[in-house]
This record gives sequence, structure tokens and C-alpha cells, in this order.
Amino acid sequence: IYNFVYLNLLVKNVMAEPNSWLKEDMINKYKAILVDEFQDINRLQNDTIGSLYNEKVHFTFVGDDDQAIYEWRGADSDIIKEISAKEDSQVVNLLINYRNNPNIVNAGNHILNMIEGRAKKNLRIEARKEDGPKIRVMDYDAKYANLVNEINKLLLSGREAEKIYVLCRMNNERKAIYEALKASKIKVKEDEI
Repeated sequence: IYNFVYLNLLVKNVMAEPNSWLKEDMINKYKAILVDEFQDINRLQNDTIGSLYNEKVHFTFVGDDDQAIYEWRGADSDIIKEISAKEDSQVVNLLINYRNNPNIVNAGNHILNMIEGRAKKNLRIEARKEDGPKIRVMDYDAKYANLVNEINKLLLSGREAEKIYVLCRMNNERKAIYEALKASKIKVKEDEI
């Protein structure tokens, strides 16, 4: 039984051989290759197909380093930046969001611009949807006292508790937020924690 990494390594080694039959077969068979979700590629996978980069095969890479989620599995979104920096690369940034309203897109732009080393630094994404509900992006102290105060203000202003949502960047924050809200007697649906 072989795992995927081992098989990938075998293919990479065969592709790297001088006069590789597999490499020649790929060059003769494919004029263009599209690699989707390129932000989730790892070094081994990139090295495997990398032996074709300077050949007659046209590559199209589709990826967004802002959506990289498989770093824990070895994915390296820096590969996007390396490929983009090559002299013969053409980069097309898709900067229109058709799914979300401007409030969500603007909040996302605010958060994304705080991230260092982004491939799309200083490029703003624009929304095509109509206006939607307002949202606020805030940082909270470790004990979530300012979050509790914000929620209490909303409740006192007449906002329905069911219309207040708290999104966490990391899953392990949920319990601490729940405990802070519970200690302040703010009701939270326990089945949504």
C-alpha cells in the first residue's frame, strides 16, 4: 500500500530523469494544463509539475492566497507569489465579488489589508450586490469585556438577540466568548456554540 505523497514522489523522480518518457509523454499529450486551487499546492506537487514549466506546455493557475487553508497539510501559498513574479507570467486579479453585499466585502478588505505578505496587497475587492445589513469588525480584549458591552448596547437599543452574531477567527475562542456572555447574563443558544 502506497500513500499519495509516496506516489507523488515517484512521479516527480520519473519526471526529473534525463530523457524521461513520462515528461516527453506529457509534453506531447498536453498543450495546456489548468491547476485549480493553486494556493493549496505543496512543494512536492509543485516540483512534480515544475519540470514542465519551461517546456511547450501552457499553464494556467487559479488560486487565491487569501483562501489558503491547507498549510497544516504542507500547502505553501508562497508558491503563488513565486510563480507570479516570474518574467513570463501574466497575473489576472479577479476583484469583483458577486456573492456578498458591500458591507461584508468592505469588512473583508479591512481585514485582508492587515495581513502581511499578501499577493494582492493594496488591491480592493468590489461588491456587485446591493446594500445589505451593516456589520462591524472589531478586536476584543482577552476577557471579551468590550464584546459584552457592545452586545448589551445593541440589546438596550432594541436589537433582537436572535439578530446578533459573533464570528470567531479561531474555533477555540468560542468557549471563552460563551463563558463571558453567560457570566454577563446574556443568553446564548447553547446548541450553536
